[in-house]
Amino acid sequence: MDQNSSQVKDYLIVNRVQVLSDACCSACGGAFTASPMGDKAMIATVEEGGRTFFFCGGCGDNINGRLESDEARRHYVWDWAIPLRNGHLPQQS
Repeated sequence: MDQNSSQVKDYLIVNRVQVLSDACCSACGGAFTASPMGDKAMIATVEEGGRTFFFCGGCGDNINGRLESDEARRHYVWDWAIPLRNGHLPQQS
């Protein structure tokens, strides 16, 4: 089986230094990219130390375009999601 076609279950959220398991976008339910290069992701934190939601790049762009106040913007941050296979970063060819 081709290594790039193996199923991705976990993603490393780079700047949060966090592994997101069984990841999907909180808005559209779509999977994050399976590309070894990763893709941008938007993270929203509700309340201080509260719940965290993860959004794919497309939904994050949509949300970002609708934010109207600086107060709301402080709850959203862009990050990078890199797919992990078998608990390891993918090998580059």
